[in-house]
Amino acid sequence: MTPQPGLAAVQFIALPDEEGKIRELDEGKLIERGPAELHHGIAVSFVASVLDEQVDKSQAAFWAGVGCGFRLGPGTFRIPDVFVILKSSAASMSMFGGWHQGAPGPVVEVASASDNASDSN
Repeated sequence: MTPQPGLAAVQFIALPDEEGKIRELDEGKLIERGPAELHHGIAVSFVASVLDEQVDKSQAAFWAGVGCGFRLGPGTFRIPDVFVILKSSAASMSMFGGWHQGAPGPVVEVASASDNASDSN
């Protein structure tokens, strides 16, 4: 990951897409990473399928998903590994530059072998 301080939301949204790069912004710091490792992808799929079964039984949630981006604040854009959208928050979510504005319900982050403790923020 390559943190770079001080990037504004409009600058982040304007960054050109680059093949093989996943970008997030954490309080103005740009985070770039490559595609997930196979074990990571398998774990994410498993967690998403378990959560999806529970969501189907629940009246409080719409669905569990992977790969969507959320704007959590002025300088924070994150892509959780797995997330659940609660019915109570779905109606108020709008879009900002292709990102869902607002936090999803519960999220799950799956650690990869290449992650370290400071990556979990």
